Amino acid sequence: MLQALKKREHLKNVAGILIGFTLIIAGLFFTIWQLDIILTGCVWWEASPTGMGWAWYGPGAYARAPFQCFLWRTTIGRAYDTLLFLNFTLPIIGAIILFLSVWTWEE
Repeated sequence: MLQALKKREHLKNVAGILIGFTLIIAGLFFTIWQLDIILTGCVWWEASPTGMGWAWYGPGAYARAPFQCFLWRTTIGRAYDTLLFLNFTLPIIGAIILFLSVWTWEE
């Protein structure tokens, strides 16, 4: 196995495997992290005068209220759309790259 890795033509396969795993893991962890920000952040929780309670005192539905999400300012509805897109797209692209890297590995 180590001798096979020393060959130059296998470097693209190893790089593809690493990129595939990175996309899968990074996509899932990023979406979990962003979902945690949404669920525990200022969108869902607003302290009542007594210091406790779940409430939204802003105008209209809370889904239209903007909040800071990672690098951009967005609403909860757009954030869920982005997370759904990333949660499915990055792991699928990573799995395709991983499959192609392993399938094209020469003996």
